[in-house]
Amino acid sequence: GVFPLAFKTGEMGEIWPPFAISVIGGLSVASLFTLIFIPTVYMSFDNMEKWFRNAGWKAILFDITAVVFLGIHTYYNVDSLLWKILTWMIILVGVPGCTWIFYKIVEYLKKERIGINEDILIKISNLTKIYDDEHRFIKEWKKHKRREKRIIESGGTFYNRKNIFNNFIWQIPLYGFLIYFTFFMLESNFWRTLFPLGMFFFTRFMIFRILSVFKDNRGVSSKKLNQAEKIIRIIFLTIIPSGLFMYYKFIWDNPYGAIFWAAVWYVLQYMLVISHKIRRQEIDIKNITGKLSGLRKNVYGAIYVIPVIGRKKEPVKALDSVSLEIRSGMFGLLGPNGAGKTTLMRLLCGVLEETRGCIYINGEKLSGNKEDFQSIIGYLPQEFGLYENMTAYEYLYYHAMLNGINNIKERIGKVNDVLKKVNLFERKDEKLKNYSGGMKQRIGIARTLLHLPKIVIVDEPTAGLDPAERIRFRNFLGELSKNSVVILSTHIVEDISSSCNNIAVLNRGKILYKGTPVEMIEIASGKVWTADIPESAFEKLKSRLNITQHNRVDGHIRIKYISDNGGGINSKKIKPSLEDAYIYMLEKESTKSEVRTKERE
Repeated sequence: GVFPLAFKTGEMGEIWPPFAISVIGGLSVASLFTLIFIPTVYMSFDNMEKWFRNAGWKAILFDITAVVFLGIHTYYNVDSLLWKILTWMIILVGVPGCTWIFYKIVEYLKKERIGINEDILIKISNLTKIYDDEHRFIKEWKKHKRREKRIIESGGTFYNRKNIFNNFIWQIPLYGFLIYFTFFMLESNFWRTLFPLGMFFFTRFMIFRILSVFKDNRGVSSKKLNQAEKIIRIIFLTIIPSGLFMYYKFIWDNPYGAIFWAAVWYVLQYMLVISHKIRRQEIDIKNITGKLSGLRKNVYGAIYVIPVIGRKKEPVKALDSVSLEIRSGMFGLLGPNGAGKTTLMRLLCGVLEETRGCIYINGEKLSGNKEDFQSIIGYLPQEFGLYENMTAYEYLYYHAMLNGINNIKERIGKVNDVLKKVNLFERKDEKLKNYSGGMKQRIGIARTLLHLPKIVIVDEPTAGLDPAERIRFRNFLGELSKNSVVILSTHIVEDISSSCNNIAVLNRGKILYKGTPVEMIEIASGKVWTADIPESAFEKLKSRLNITQHNRVDGHIRIKYISDNGGGINSKKIKPSLEDAYIYMLEKESTKSEVRTKERE
């Protein structure tokens, strides 16, 4: 009620604008204090009370003495009452704050670091990572809508007549007042331009909100409601904006300005319509045919890449409630491409932030102590950069300097030591561009070993290597795991089966299995079969059976396949391998996923 008075000058002797602005300002400040400032200060005092209880009587005595002394000094040496109050507030907050900072620094310096000979336990609890997830503010804003959707999907009714009345009836008088205020009370052309635009979007929001309520109440939208929605969309896209720009022509007294902004408006509306159609897959940019197809492809492609109104990234759940325990030794993380292995590796290194869940290293959270754990974690990604015009020695010497090894003798000794560990000391003066793929991988490992990490994480280390290099590299990681935790992420089963004591299988962001390779092989026991079949029957059986291996033997084809019951052909069971168990688990998960999809449909 006071808001219009802030814009309307009264008669002689009336002071409505300053009075209204003072009232609005007072109410705004009171709201901020009530909703934000006071709860925050209360929580701060609550936390401070807990901290002082833990700090002991010496810290409390020191703070009280300092506050009293500085308060008395301020009382006798500061003349202005305002500055006295401000200084006392600073003292009251600043002295305990400085004490808290001092104690935190001391606590950090005294904090015990993980020792070089200490065993490592990594505990991953309900870890979830969602790329391009909505911001927390947006999630809170949409909470009501998500609740409404859940109720409707469960067969309930979110809105009844009483709810509709309570939710929309109070907006009608507000809407009437805004119309009156916008078109009859405002005198400034600036506000007369801005407020009608706001009224347009507010009206559109209200009408489509009411339509969505009626559609939700009926469960399935009727033809009449769909037709009404289409008509209203056309009205808001064409007729109402035309009237709005006629109004602007009247208040601006400038037809060319109104025509220009009308053109801009309709171009933006056209771009929004096209972008919505592209997102709903009603338009396939790559397959546009007909007249002016080339021009339309270019226009639609340009609209699609425009920020905000164009392409929108959909959230991708890379990890879904992953829980694991990883101890000293070699741990294998197995899964197909796109399973979330690299995401998990980056979370363990602290490169990414988790969406939900926690990673603990020896009982301490990784997310809150990244600096403490950086010195014990070494990460070799799938693709890493090498300065190929450097020699191996120069490259490692440079990285030793970056790692803070400042003593020259220590640095030289460390570089030579890691070169010997990866069996490249004899070729340390060759340029990296002359190294093979396996040698470059070993240089990457040597770089991670410069600071003696207790946790070594390698992501797809044998991809692209020849068999001899793969064996050599696996043996090296096995030697390294005697004193460290080595986490090997790969989709190559052979790398896991020959080197890891414990493994986990990850698929579509979820853990399918965790345990030993021997236990995993038992899962496929009795599910692997072999049979000799005629060549003429192979094509028919290939489409029906999950054949993992086949070769020609004496005029027929010998197949190896995975099946729960033998597939209805003359065959015999054979002992499964880890690869067989891996394929069996992925097939089972794929079948379950298809069933869930059909049930949802």
